[in-house]
Amino acid sequence: MTTTYGQAVIIAIPQQPSPYTIGSSEQYTTYIEYESTARLVMPYRTTDFLEAERWIKARIEELSDPRITEAYLPIIAYTLDICMNYFRQANEVFHQERMAYVKSIIETVLP
Repeated sequence: MTTTYGQAVIIAIPQQPSPYTIGSSEQYTTYIEYESTARLVMPYRTTDFLEAERWIKARIEELSDPRITEAYLPIIAYTLDICMNYFRQANEVFHQERMAYVKSIIETVLP
């Protein structure tokens, strides 16, 4: 699905069926990717497709929220990846380095 913030993708990962498991033998992971330059990835796998879909919807809502708080650090890192790619394409080395520095600071506090 195409969104304002990139392509939203849910991937089904088939699992080996086990006689000891009841329910789905698939797991899902998802991400939002902006023009192959930045990727916001679900940090876990789920057996519930609707949960993966809810994760995407929640990230899109967060991307639409202009607030800058600790809760939005993964979203801010995603935005910085987009900016860094833009500066790389525009050959703006100084701005690219500044964005990389800011991102490294943010990544030190991300789980």
